[in-house]
Amino acid sequence: MATESNREKLRALIHAFIRKFGLLNQTRTPCGMPISVSDAHALMELLKTPNIDQMDLSNKLGLSKSATTRLVQRLKRRGQINRFRSPDDGRAYNLKLTEKGKRQAEMINRESLATFGTIISGLSDDAIGQLLDFLPLLIEALPGSSHKSNSKYTEKRSNHE
Repeated sequence: MATESNREKLRALIHAFIRKFGLLNQTRTPCGMPISVSDAHALMELLKTPNIDQMDLSNKLGLSKSATTRLVQRLKRRGQINRFRSPDDGRAYNLKLTEKGKRQAEMINRESLATFGTIISGLSDDAIGQLLDFLPLLIEALPGSSHKSNSKYTEKRSNHE
C-alpha cells in the first residue's frame, strides 16, 4: 500500500542505495573507473550494439536528445567513438567504438561484473533470487518506464539462476 510511511521508507532506501553505491560521484563509476556513469553506460551500450543509431542510444540511456548529443561529442573528442551518417537514413547518425573506446568499454564491463559479483557474494541464494525478482518490478513501476513491454525486465527468476 502506498502510505506516506511507505513512501518515506522507499525514498530513504533508494537515497541510501544511490549514496552508498557512489552514483552521486560524477567523475567515477561505482566500480571505480575514472569516467562518468552516463559515459560508462554509453560505452557499454556501444559494446553490446555496434553501429547503434544515436537516437536508439538516447532511448536506451533514457537521456534527452541534447544530453545524448553532448555525451556523444565528449566521447568523440576523447577518441572513444566514431560518429557517421547512417547508410539507411541520411538524417540519422550511427555510433561505433574506436579501438580505444572498445578497450575502455571492456575494462568497464570487467570491473562492473566484479563489483556486482562482490555485492551478491554477500547475499544468500534466496536473497539473490528475491532481488532479481524485485528489481524488474521496481523498474516497471517507475514513471515513464519504457520497460513495461520489454521482456528482458519481465523474465522469470528461473532465467536468472
